[in-house]
Amino acid sequence: FSLQCFFVASGFERTMPKLLALAAAAAVPCAAFVPQGALRGHVGAETHNIGQQMLDASPSEAKSAGVFVGMVGIGAAGLSMFAAQQRRKTARRVTTLEVEEAVTGPKATEWPDPNKRYSASVPFLLHPKQLDGWVGGEKGFDPLGTTDAIPVYLMREAELKHGRVCMLATIGWIATDLGARFPAEAFQQVKSTVQAHDYLVENSFYMSEMLGVIGAIEVYGLWLLFKGWGGDIKRDAGDFFLGKNFLPKEPKQADEMRLKELENGRLAMLAISGIITMAQSHPDQTWPFI
Repeated sequence: FSLQCFFVASGFERTMPKLLALAAAAAVPCAAFVPQGALRGHVGAETHNIGQQMLDASPSEAKSAGVFVGMVGIGAAGLSMFAAQQRRKTARRVTTLEVEEAVTGPKATEWPDPNKRYSASVPFLLHPKQLDGWVGGEKGFDPLGTTDAIPVYLMREAELKHGRVCMLATIGWIATDLGARFPAEAFQQVKSTVQAHDYLVENSFYMSEMLGVIGAIEVYGLWLLFKGWGGDIKRDAGDFFLGKNFLPKEPKQADEMRLKELENGRLAMLAISGIITMAQSHPDQTWPFI
């Protein structure tokens, strides 16, 4: 039904000017059917019923009928001209839009917005501006948006700490599974890395000593963190003021070394997670779990 209405409406729009013109042309001659004798007050032919009906028409009625028919004709002609003019305007407008699109091509899509900067590593997300100026920040990797709520200084401190711990853990786990041991007798009884913690807790005091050393390092690290974050000392996130002499003197090369540490730490976090999962799911096997 909607398609029929569409075609009917479209055909009517095209033929309306012609119909109005035809109505105007038909209305004007209608004035000729007004009896001339009635206009002059004379009687017309009495032999026909039509003439008899016209005979009864008064001159004023005949004159009014002529005026009305003329007005109808003029109105119909005016409407015809107006409809034709509107159709020409619409045709010119459509033609102009078509020519413009053909010359300039299709309009750009809304995504990606050229006025916005998108992440290099996650291209469907906006680039986090708060990462600008940080090592590795040009890649814009923050898919969870954590730096929108937490200062980048704290996030970088935590990332470097976890990355360094996981790099040491990955090396230590693989070395222990391959047979490396400390000289003490207690360490020689450890069969695998996944059993080392529980065994040493039950049979020695080495785990307590290790816990004390790690606790001291954590206290020192927290002190540096709050001093550096508050601006009391000049300190980069994750800097323990150790090993900086091994960095290149060139700032660009030094940033490249920092970026390598950051990326290796991220890889180590994934690696140790996989190793622990395999060790727990296959307790009778050691690295490389084949």
